[in-house]
Amino acid sequence: MLRSAIVVFLTISLISSPVSATDPAERQKSPEQLVTEGMRTLMEAMKLFMHSLPQFGEPYINENGDIVIPRVHPEAPKDKSNPDGKDKGKRQI
Repeated sequence: MLRSAIVVFLTISLISSPVSATDPAERQKSPEQLVTEGMRTLMEAMKLFMHSLPQFGEPYINENGDIVIPRVHPEAPKDKSNPDGKDKGKRQI
């Protein structure tokens, strides 16, 4: 009875334990290396987050008295049809 209880307990504990899928070399990394990799990943995530936030230009007041805060698109290509920026903000149909 005691033997069968031990066998059942060991079987359940071996089945329920997670299997490590990492290389043995990765398990041997020092805490400093793990912290460095974690910080590098965190900084890359922060950089991606900052680039995804919208950027805004200097606010101005137009002819109607509305306060306009233009959105800046640094990666957007310039419009070749209007190189001088004339008719800015007018809708083209």
